[in-house]
Amino acid sequence: MMRDLYYGVTEQGKASKQRMDDARALLGTFRWRGAMYMAGYKVECLLKTKLMRMFNCRHLGELEEDLRSKGLLSEQSTVFTHQLELLLRLTNSIDRLRQNEQHRRLFNKVNRWIPAWVEVLETHGSCGPGSPGSTRIFTCWQAAREVM
Repeated sequence: MMRDLYYGVTEQGKASKQRMDDARALLGTFRWRGAMYMAGYKVECLLKTKLMRMFNCRHLGELEEDLRSKGLLSEQSTVFTHQLELLLRLTNSIDRLRQNEQHRRLFNKVNRWIPAWVEVLETHGSCGPGSPGSTRIFTCWQAAREVM
């Protein structure tokens, strides 16, 4: 299948690192929305890589079949998703995340991110270099990595 070429464990692992580089580059040019999107995509790829390794699968299609056969993923759900909470739950790491208050808060913020928030931050000038707004962009992936 053609999509297997892009959804393998190796490709998702590489994409995770590349999306973080992309996010940093965008952040350096004050392109907040793109930086936040790429940082979230990094977390998504990291979670998918973790799941494929946990279940010894070579690609996402195989992972999805395996999770469904084990009753861990409903027919209405898919691993071809951007839902970070679903992916985190499938790694069995959600309880560890909840045990760390700071990481839980950060994950919840990122998981509820709305692009319009970036415009508000930019308008009020609280998203400049080194500001809490810009720093927050990259904290979720660190929290997810530590939890896994």
